[in-house]
Amino acid sequence: MTQQTFSVGRNPQVIISQVDASLRVQACQEQVISVETAAPSVALLQEGDKLIIMNCQGDLALRVPALKNSNISIATDITAIHLSGNVTIEGAGQVKLKEIGGNVILKDIAGDTELENIHGTAHLTDLFCSSMETSSCWVPHLYVACNALYSLHYQSSGHLENQFRQGWK
Repeated sequence: MTQQTFSVGRNPQVIISQVDASLRVQACQEQVISVETAAPSVALLQEGDKLIIMNCQGDLALRVPALKNSNISIATDITAIHLSGNVTIEGAGQVKLKEIGGNVILKDIAGDTELENIHGTAHLTDLFCSSMETSSCWVPHLYVACNALYSLHYQSSGHLENQFRQGWK
């Protein structure tokens, strides 16, 4: 198992592409992104606060910053494109997922969420905003696009609010 750690600033982003396995993202209270994989090789590139992960042939486990106190608010934005397995993300900022081969579980997402061509079931729990600048809070947007049968479950604060099932030919 290989593990690497990357220091980031106040606007961390992770862009993941071409993963032939599953992805698990968990929040941490540190200003670092930790990447763990059993894959023999993976392309990792850091550009400032942005970490790019490409061409991974094994499961990926990430720990990303999610800090909120009186001085600082940090939530890591996650974009993942072309993953063959399942995706689980707990505690992130904006989330964009496209071409996911398995199920998706999103929990405690502090920003807009885009799901496109998810080939499994999507379970969304507690999508909210993390703005500290104003006392009023915008409602995050949820965008779902697909051309196949999908199932979407959204839950907020322990109460099932919406359940969608849709299919196109």
